[in-house]
Amino acid sequence: MAGTAPKPFFFAMGKESGIASLSQLENESLYTLINNTEEMIRALAWFQENYKAKGLRTAVVDTVTLFGRMAQMELTDYGRQTMEHRHWMKFLSYFLNIRDCLHSCDVHVIWVFHDDEVKSGDLVMKRAPKLAGQALKEILQTCGIIAYMDKIELSAKKDENGNIVAPAETVRRFFTKCPEEFKPPFEAGTWYDQVLTHGCYYPSFQALAKFLSPETGRKHITV
Repeated sequence: MAGTAPKPFFFAMGKESGIASLSQLENESLYTLINNTEEMIRALAWFQENYKAKGLRTAVVDTVTLFGRMAQMELTDYGRQTMEHRHWMKFLSYFLNIRDCLHSCDVHVIWVFHDDEVKSGDLVMKRAPKLAGQALKEILQTCGIIAYMDKIELSAKKDENGNIVAPAETVRRFFTKCPEEFKPPFEAGTWYDQVLTHGCYYPSFQALAKFLSPETGRKHITV
């Protein structure tokens, strides 16, 4: 989905990078693999300095969740220490730096998260973007669209004679609202509910952009 945005640049977490899927898209996508916090800091500086000259129009952090794990591992000496207050403050500063650097550029910003199960005992109460501490709130409050994407498998359709008239397929859904019947509920919402009224869209940038007027300015998307 992020690869369909205009001229995207991916800050791709190296250990689980999904950049191989970009080869299937028509858009040309640039990326850098991030393996630690120092590489992220250097990549942000490069992006700020070069995005205009390179004609880049979208910044994608993929995934925020894994970068959070990287940061925690570094701060705890790879599990040899526990996260103390000073560590959490440093952890927060990493994400504030990413947020402030990218949102100060004249680009779309897409933050990609894994989803997290918020539980009460063994009961899953809701699903939400997965990131520890205050950093999640700081990121989400800058996002004009918070969305949830899933995929479902549709069985082949057959006619009355048993002939296949439509093959089985995998369908991906991009929700900007959580349907009332969806259990457990997930976190989603937009600044543009007056125009994004369907609540579920094909996962592409243009599927959303055609509903948004130019006057809405830059759009910041969390998946």
